Amino acid sequence: MQTRRPPRRPRSRALVPTLVVLAALALLFGVFTNLWTERLWFESVGFSQVFTTSLVTQVGLFVVFALITFAVIVGTAVLAYRLRPKYRPMSVEQQSLERYREAIEPSRRSIVLVGAGILAVTSGLGAAAVWQTFLAWLNRSRFDATDAQFNVDVGFYVFEYPWWRFLLSFGFAVVILAMLTALVVHYLYGGIRLQSPGERFTPAAIAHLSALAALLMLLKAAAYWLDRYGLVLSDNRLFTGASYTDVNAVLPAKTILTFIALVCAVLFVVAVFRRTWTLAGIGVGLLLLSSVLLSAAWPALVQQFQVRPSEADRESAFIERNIAATREAYQVGRDRVDIQEYNAVTTATAGQL
Repeated sequence: MQTRRPPRRPRSRALVPTLVVLAALALLFGVFTNLWTERLWFESVGFSQVFTTSLVTQVGLFVVFALITFAVIVGTAVLAYRLRPKYRPMSVEQQSLERYREAIEPSRRSIVLVGAGILAVTSGLGAAAVWQTFLAWLNRSRFDATDAQFNVDVGFYVFEYPWWRFLLSFGFAVVILAMLTALVVHYLYGGIRLQSPGERFTPAAIAHLSALAALLMLLKAAAYWLDRYGLVLSDNRLFTGASYTDVNAVLPAKTILTFIALVCAVLFVVAVFRRTWTLAGIGVGLLLLSSVLLSAAWPALVQQFQVRPSEADRESAFIERNIAATREAYQVGRDRVDIQEYNAVTTATAGQL
C-alpha cells in the first residue's frame, strides 16, 4: 500500500513571514541604534536628563493620542454596527452589499481593530513629533508684556497658541475619520441607502452622523475664535502683525463666523432628536456662504477701496505697533540707550579715493 506524501508548501509562501520578521527586526535595530547614540551624546555633554525628558514625553504623547484615536474609531464602528436596521428593503443595491457583508462578517472585528490600529499609530506618531510644543505649553510662563490688539500676555502666543492649534487639528482629524467610519458602516449594513426606494438615511444613522457633525461644528467654532489671535502673528507685505484690514474686516468676520458655527452645532444637536437635517442643512449653507463673503470678499473690498488709496495713513497706527513691539523685544528705546550725537567730518584730497 502506497502512502501519498502531503503536498509541500511553496517556498515563496514560507519566505514571506520570514522576510516580514527580518524587516521588523531591522527597523527595530535602526531605531534602537539611533536612540542609543543620542543617549550617549547627551550623557557625554552632561544633559542625560534632557534626553530622558524628551523620550518620555514622546512616548507619552504617542500612547495617549494613539489610544484616543483607537477608542474613537472602534467606538464609532461598534455604535454604527449596533444601530444597523434589523430589516433592509430588498433591492439591487442591498443584494450587492449582502455579498460584501457575508465576506466581511467572519473577520469584521479584526478588520476594525487593524484599521483603527493603523490610524492610531499614525496619530500617535504625529503627536510625538510635537513634543517640544507640548513641553513649551507645559512649562509656559508669562512675559509680563501684552499685545496691542487683544491685551493678552505675549507668552500666550509663544507657549500656548501652537499647542491649542495642534489640539484643534488633531480633533478635526479624529472627528472626520470617525464620520468616514460611520458612513462606511452605515452604508454597508443598510443605514444609508443611496439607490433603494424610500428614505436614504435611517433615523439612527441621522442621529449618529448628526452628533459627529455637531462635534465638528464645535471644533470649527473654536478654530474661528483662535484664528482671531492668529492675526497678531500674520505676515503681510509691510510688516508682521495685524493690519488695518485684519482688524477692521477679518477680525469681525471671524467673530461672526464663530457664532454661526455654534448655531450650526446646536442645530445638529436638535437633529439628533428630531431625526431630520433640514434646519442643520440651512445652517451649514449659511456658514459656507458667510465664510465666502466675510472671510474673502469683505476683506478684499476693504483692502482695495479703503486701504490702498491711502495705505500710509491707514497702516500708520499698525506700523507703529510693530515698531514698538520690535523695540520692546530687542530692548531698544530712548529710555534704555544712551544716545550721543556725533558730527562726522570727512576730508579727502585729490586722488585719495
